[in-house]
Amino acid sequence: MVMSGVAYDVVPGDSISAHMTRRMPEVTDITLYFKALGNSLQSASKETSKTLMEAVGAGIKVRRDGVIKALPFKADSQWVGFGVYGKTKVAGLPCGDISTTFHTTGTTNITT
Repeated sequence: MVMSGVAYDVVPGDSISAHMTRRMPEVTDITLYFKALGNSLQSASKETSKTLMEAVGAGIKVRRDGVIKALPFKADSQWVGFGVYGKTKVAGLPCGDISTTFHTTGTTNITT
């Protein structure tokens, strides 16, 4: 799914998670991948860049069996295909989706 016109927040992840779990109610794991088009680090605000750098040092958070757990940054890095936008190496980020998606869908294993 491509969703333009929304800020990077929990809206796109929570929306697609709710949609997909309605279509596939048996789902037990949700992994959300985000790809910013263009050079997002150069165009990010000073505050966003600062938040990302602080987050890298703190590691990432995932939800496993309903419990939020900490992992080191890049512990779950992997290559992901984004269709016409190509393959990109991704790594986890500590996003609010691990909380909102849990409450929206009831899914107990969530990675962003």
